Amino acid sequence: AEAAIVGAPVGEATADAAAAALAAELTPITDVRSTAPYRLATVQQVVRRFVLEASSPSSPD
Repeated sequence: AEAAIVGAPVGEATADAAAAALAAELTPITDVRSTAPYRLATVQQVVRRFVLEASSPSSPD
C-alpha cells in the first residue's frame, strides 16, 4: 500500500489507490465481532481518511 502513495500527488485518487492496494494485501477473518467484508471496508476507509487528513493543513486546537 505504501508504494501506491510514495511520490504520488496527494488527493482523492491517491487515497483510493492506497485503500485498494491495502485491500489487496489483507485477508481479514470473520468472527463473532465482525465479518471479513466489514473489516476490509473499515480498514479501507481508515487508510483513505488518513491519507486525506495527513495532506490537509491542521488547524490549531
